[in-house]
Amino acid sequence: MAEPWIDQLSMVLVANVVRMRKARAWTQVQLAEAMTAVGVPWDRSIVGNVECGRRQSFAVAELAALARIFGVADPWDLTKPPECDRCGGAPPDGYICAACGVGGNRG
Repeated sequence: MAEPWIDQLSMVLVANVVRMRKARAWTQVQLAEAMTAVGVPWDRSIVGNVECGRRQSFAVAELAALARIFGVADPWDLTKPPECDRCGGAPPDGYICAACGVGGNRG
């Protein structure tokens, strides 16, 4: 079982990937093709597994490729909660914001 902070980091990264993919109106196939084009061979099933949480670990090369594809200057920014109009990036402890996908810490 992973440490809670690792789960939180993964949830934020996944929420950001989903949010940015949908903001571009890309399909999972289009994201996989973009990843492959920058040298990280992904297919639709990998994107689906990432987005639903079945795949929670990422190689540094994958994080760098996602940042490049989405135009994020610092790859670590992908692991930061987005600004959310509903929860402000900090939902109550034990809850996940339905708007941005960020989960509250369990103290």
